Amino acid sequence: MRRIALLIALCSACSDDPAPATEALGDEEWPEAIDGEDLVVRWRARDLWGTEQFEIHRDGDTTYSMARVGAPELRVDRRVNADDLTELRDRLVELDCCALSSDPVTDFPEEPTEALLELRLPGLSCDVHRLLRHWDDEETVQCDDAVRQLHGRIRPRGRPDPAEAEADEDSAPEPEPEEQTADEEQPDEPVGEVPPG
Repeated sequence: MRRIALLIALCSACSDDPAPATEALGDEEWPEAIDGEDLVVRWRARDLWGTEQFEIHRDGDTTYSMARVGAPELRVDRRVNADDLTELRDRLVELDCCALSSDPVTDFPEEPTEALLELRLPGLSCDVHRLLRHWDDEETVQCDDAVRQLHGRIRPRGRPDPAEAEADEDSAPEPEPEEQTADEEQPDEPVGEVPPG
């Protein structure tokens, strides 16, 4: 009897496990995957300091990678479940991320600082490709953060363009001379002296 009770408890625990990603979103129709593979989400940001990328496969396998100048390459592989994919899709739909406009290709420089979001989820299929300075617009940052919340990595960007940093230094105003504080030593002044008669 004790063994039967233990088996029932174990089966109950198994039934509480999250469903695999392949069961996400029930019978909803999935669009054709990215690049003919089984990729359903691809997010990438690239600046002068390196590249950061996150990919989600239909079976829930995910890969996060980051390559930065002067730092070892980082790669993290993990698996998400059906609830994770469903929550991500619902959040991206709520934010209307597929309504974001892409920048014209002619606007991109030879060494672009760019970001892209490719989605192939039920009811959500689009490619958004923008210059990085436009990716920091409020509505885009919300979509960006929704993906980042799933892969769990902080935003490594924020370093200034070296040329811009140098220009900012050249244009910085000269510091004003500091005012003398009460604690600083003041020159002695004659007190109570009588001028010669």
